[in-house]
Amino acid sequence: MKSLKFFLFLLLLAGMDVAAQTTGLFTYNGGYFVKAGDYWTEYRPAEKDGVWATYTQYNEETNYYQVKNSSCSLSIPKTSNNNFYIWEDGEWKVIYTTKHIYGYFNDESREIYAYNQGGYFVRDGNTWREYRPDKKSGTWATYTQYKEDDNYFYMRSSVSEVCVPKAENNDFYLLRDGKWSKCYTTSAIYVTKTPAAGGNSTTSIDEESGYDYVFRYKSYSRVEYKEEESEYPLINFFLGGVTYREETEQIDLPAKVCISRNGKMMIELGGDRFYLTFAKIDKGLTDSYIEIYPYADNYDCKLAIYKTGNCQLSLDKAELGIGLWNLHGGDYESTYNEIFRLVDSYTFLK
Repeated sequence: MKSLKFFLFLLLLAGMDVAAQTTGLFTYNGGYFVKAGDYWTEYRPAEKDGVWATYTQYNEETNYYQVKNSSCSLSIPKTSNNNFYIWEDGEWKVIYTTKHIYGYFNDESREIYAYNQGGYFVRDGNTWREYRPDKKSGTWATYTQYKEDDNYFYMRSSVSEVCVPKAENNDFYLLRDGKWSKCYTTSAIYVTKTPAAGGNSTTSIDEESGYDYVFRYKSYSRVEYKEEESEYPLINFFLGGVTYREETEQIDLPAKVCISRNGKMMIELGGDRFYLTFAKIDKGLTDSYIEIYPYADNYDCKLAIYKTGNCQLSLDKAELGIGLWNLHGGDYESTYNEIFRLVDSYTFLK
């Protein structure tokens, strides 16, 4: 009986070890990787909104994971005392200096405030979640932000009150007996501070953080179809004398589409923003685009996001207008590939 219990205990430990390796947050100076099984996503928030690159894991060693995409192969360390490597000219070369590695990450937000004592906070609007992977898989604590100043966010849970720094030169503090005392030293903060290529935007970074994916475009155009009387007798006979003339208006202002896996969507055209929800997202007739339908009862109103960096918005609702909008000049192939993978497996909406 004792042998059976010991055997079950070993199985439990093995299961815990496997589970711990299925996700993770791997940080370096200027960016980080998120592991989800064999699928890896890299982010460099100061350089680009959203996903920087995606990779597939093809090998695992004692101290490293090996991942690759169509451009390169990388070796990602399992512990903080090793660095990140890239395969170049027949050998592994250091590409990033490791900051910290956290053995669990399964949050949808990408606004991360990490500390050196084995954990990190994730911001989701005014809701904050703390994780301490060395102590627990899953959320350690949840807080509600109640104010902020130039240097800190202030938040509280049912048992404690914390302030989180806005910059890496400050640290984390805990309210004890009415006084703020340092509880963690800051490792890294990953928050997009500047708009990505494609023009300035009137949407604040805080607002964007409520969405999982952001697509930016340099400009957009509006296509209108206007009725006119035809000069051809047969058209007059069959169509009542009415044809449609296409008029395109080019607008040299930035545009943006923000979508989230909970079905929220925001469309920004110039300075105008439209907030929608959607319950259907699907592949197009080819792998080169995906389609989003804001209205379940109106398939004429849809958003098509193309892998090539363009977007087409067909409108047929009073709150948005009627017509066709084309958004141009996006650069987001890796983000598109991540979304397409989720759409293809019917796991995007949750």
